[in-house]
Amino acid sequence: MTDSQPQNASGSVSPRIGLPGIAAIFFTLTPILLILGWMIFMGTSSRDFFSGAPFQAMLGTFLILIGLLCLFSALLLVGVRVIAQQHLNVLVQLSSPRPE
Repeated sequence: MTDSQPQNASGSVSPRIGLPGIAAIFFTLTPILLILGWMIFMGTSSRDFFSGAPFQAMLGTFLILIGLLCLFSALLLVGVRVIAQQHLNVLVQLSSPRPE
């Protein structure tokens, strides 16, 4: 009753490569920066750009660009992790003994 099942019954399970923690931070910051930048930038729509709010428009644009940079960086890290995991799976398959 208390006997547990073996963890690796198949024997061909490869180790899992985890996503770096900075990617989770980037994914969290992305919507915050995009929404905040959009709100700051759209606040200039009721004012004349050249006389009233050039700094506000530049700040909103800067925050939007930083949000996009965070998004692309996080997606790049996810892509690299997926490629590394695929390579690791292939290496485990090649190194495991084949039944004959």
